[in-house]
Amino acid sequence: DSSPTFLVHAMKDPDAANLDRVQIIKGWLDRKGEQQQAVSDVALSDGRQIDPETGKAPAVGSTVDVENATYTNAIGAAQLAVQWQDPEFDPNQHAFYYARNHLLNLTVHAGESFGPDSIRQAIFYCGAHRVGHGITLNQDPALMAYFANHQIPLEICPTSNVQTHVVDSYEGHPVRAFIDANVPVTINTDNRLFSRTSVTNELWLVHTRCGVGARELVNVVRNGFRFAFLDYTSRAELLKSVDAALPRFDADEPGSNPAGGAR
Repeated sequence: DSSPTFLVHAMKDPDAANLDRVQIIKGWLDRKGEQQQAVSDVALSDGRQIDPETGKAPAVGSTVDVENATYTNAIGAAQLAVQWQDPEFDPNQHAFYYARNHLLNLTVHAGESFGPDSIRQAIFYCGAHRVGHGITLNQDPALMAYFANHQIPLEICPTSNVQTHVVDSYEGHPVRAFIDANVPVTINTDNRLFSRTSVTNELWLVHTRCGVGARELVNVVRNGFRFAFLDYTSRAELLKSVDAALPRFDADEPGSNPAGGAR
């Protein structure tokens, strides 16, 4: 019943302006069933602090040259990271119901340090559309079949899983078993800063150390677009451009399993 802790990390786009702040938006239903929301500044650049009287942060300033339509990155931060807890957390507020009722897409971290029961909670109680990690899914065969039949994707983060000792090694990671069971898998970094990795590196590790063949890896890459939290038309258009760029394999190519992956 204690307030959850959020580890937040944001990096600016290499070609964009520095970051001003990081905000967390909280939505909930109060005891009267009325919708409420609050925006919290959880990390600020340039050593700024929240004004205790107003609860607001001072402006970061501006380096925009309106006349020449240019700016400099003399202010702001290239990245911001913070550990944050909600000072007004109330365990009786139904945050996930609020999100579902407003047609938001939901992803829930589950089945990482806890067993498959937490995955069941994520799907059947929280209404998650995707599950972050889900490493212990293979401990519940019936639930794993449910994921395959309903095409519920897992957000797999191999390096993070090894570093947190959720799995003993890349070779012992269950991602291969998930693919063989037709559970949709996407490959992610979890965090680029602490794991010092990238999606490209994670895909390479999955291929070279987790036993996922080239054909299955193509399907895994496609899954990242298939299950993106975008409208159907946008996803379909993205997939067309992705399919045009991805390699194609002959049906009898050795070293790859045509039955693997989620199609």
